[in-house]
Amino acid sequence: MAQRFYSDLDLATFDKFNRELVGDVVNEKDGIIFQQVVVYKISVKDTRTNIYGETVGGKVFRAGVKVAALVDSEDQTTNTDEFGPDRVQNVSFSFLRKTLRDIEFVVDVGDIVNWNEGFWEITNKSENQLVGGQTDADYIHSVVCNAYLTRLSHLNIERVRSI
Repeated sequence: MAQRFYSDLDLATFDKFNRELVGDVVNEKDGIIFQQVVVYKISVKDTRTNIYGETVGGKVFRAGVKVAALVDSEDQTTNTDEFGPDRVQNVSFSFLRKTLRDIEFVVDVGDIVNWNEGFWEITNKSENQLVGGQTDADYIHSVVCNAYLTRLSHLNIERVRSI
């Protein structure tokens, strides 16, 4: 639905330019800024819990979904304590909401993102970048997720090498 100060053509133009910049994994088109990530969702059905609601044997994740994103990462730091060195890094992943809707995928807090040989757990999600200030769901432009680097040993995700 077009508004007073912009038309449906304007919205289509925004989407076209954004897909040219970020990329379009659905149509297998690389963008100018093409950073592909893999998002793993928790499989609630396959994750076993005890009577206190705690996981038994760790969380189980579904197969990953490839999505194009803009990635803004902080510098890595290393904390050293009695257990040895530990890498620390925070990252912000920005997804085009229209792309997520096209593939019928919802990114949630607790999901794992694989990028740059690391795994990040999403801790915060915001969808407040609006087109024209409209609060209708059709005008939400992006989904921005903040995440922290987690250890692969904490996850039940296996890397499979194919020949």
